Formats: sequence, C-alpha cells, structure tokens
Amino acid sequence: MTETEKKVLGFVDRRRRLEAWHADKTDAIVLTPLEKLGLTSLEIVEVVMDCEQEFLIEIPDDAYSEATTIAALAADSDRRKAKA
Repeated sequence: MTETEKKVLGFVDRRRRLEAWHADKTDAIVLTPLEKLGLTSLEIVEVVMDCEQEFLIEIPDDAYSEATTIAALAADSDRRKAKA
C-alpha cells in the first residue's frame, strides 16, 4: 500500500469505521469500490475534497466519477501532484 493510499484510507475511515477490513484485508480494501465500503455519494465527494486539501491539488468535478476505489483516487492524486 502506498503512502497516498494510506492517507486516502484515513479519509475514508473517518467517515466509515473500517476496523473489520483492517484486520486482514488491508491490501484488498484499496481495490474495493467506495460505495461497497458504505460511502454515500456525498461522502465520496468529501473524501475527494480531503485529497484536494491534503495534496494541494484540484480534482475537476468530471473526475469524481473515476474515484471509484481508494487505489484509483490515490493514483489520480499522485498524477496531479506530479503535474503541480
């Protein structure tokens, strides 16, 4: 798990306690759809906004639909950080 994935996982964990996943599925959790983790569409937007603030990036609204997993959101954040 990358450092960015760990940070995004923390943002998700603040909204949905994922202790059961942390026990033995830490790597699998980053590939699990955010909706399957129980996040609402509003909570997903909040997680994206957390990423924008933490990584000092801007994620356009049309890219929100691509933020389907922790890994996808972390990878997108890393790409945007590299361009900044």
